[in-house]
Amino acid sequence: MNNWSAQTLQRRSAISLLELLVVLAIIGLLLALILPAVQSAREAARRAECLNNLKQIGLALHSYHASFRSFPSGQSDSSVFDDGPRGYSAHARLLAHLGEASLFNSINFEQGQDLEPPSIIQNSTAALARVGFFLCPSDPNSNVGSHGGTCYRVSAGPEYQTTAAISSLRRDSQGAFEPAKWFSAQSFSDGLSCTIGFSEKLRGDDSPSAFLSTGDMRFIPDNGQAEGLDAVVAACSSVNGNPVRHQSQGGYSWMLSHKICTWYEHALTPNSSVNDCSIWDLGPNTPSSLWTVGILTARSRHTGGVNCLFMDGSTRFVGDSIDLQLWRALSTRAQGEAIDLSSF
Repeated sequence: MNNWSAQTLQRRSAISLLELLVVLAIIGLLLALILPAVQSAREAARRAECLNNLKQIGLALHSYHASFRSFPSGQSDSSVFDDGPRGYSAHARLLAHLGEASLFNSINFEQGQDLEPPSIIQNSTAALARVGFFLCPSDPNSNVGSHGGTCYRVSAGPEYQTTAAISSLRRDSQGAFEPAKWFSAQSFSDGLSCTIGFSEKLRGDDSPSAFLSTGDMRFIPDNGQAEGLDAVVAACSSVNGNPVRHQSQGGYSWMLSHKICTWYEHALTPNSSVNDCSIWDLGPNTPSSLWTVGILTARSRHTGGVNCLFMDGSTRFVGDSIDLQLWRALSTRAQGEAIDLSSF
């Protein structure tokens, strides 16, 4: 081989700048196509895991019903114990039916429970436990804080907590779960398959300095003037931007039955653009009983809706675009609404 041929081969074995740029462009294009698909697949897996968590809770609900001929109360109180409210959630009562018998047995349910976040005075060791079935893998704040939190809550019906009901644990919201009431399957005349029992609610970020619109609750300067569900929704809808004060500990405990922790309502459709809000604000010393005189909406990080557990144990994904009146009807157990399950 002569010198000219050798030099030609050497020149051809090198990669030109143009060729390198073309290769990088192709790689970039492939990554742009692949990464969204990978992220979508991961979210699909997380959503499926979330749905399975709710399915396990549904099985636990019916196991509990088979044992006690009723579903657990939204809050155990003086109708069982004659010396005052206990403050334990339905979640805590279901532990033994979720394969968490040791954790359930470690709780002394005869001890009263402090409802003022973030203090849990009694059963503090159990309260720190994280229960996987109560945490949605799509919620980035699922493990925020030192206490065992929850991303799933019981439905308290469509109504907000009225001022008159603050001092009474026996309000009747027509929800699947209420304080001091244990409903049997026969109590659901609307049908177990037409009544939502649990849904998702994003955790707060536990940060008093930054407002997280998806998980925190804002206080608005209404101080209880709005009366009626739609008036409260209108009051909460009338404000925007960063609030002067907010509550950031949403879902911080699965053990407590407080509305900050384990209840939600159907006043607004899932993932509403209207922030959760309280219409009572007495400053930093506002008692927690007033924090939740407002709206608490089902929310998730799943695109387009939330996972829901119906009281018959079935689960389904409900879209954000569901009709508001239908969404409210799905939260009542005995209101006689006609519901077409194929319509959503």
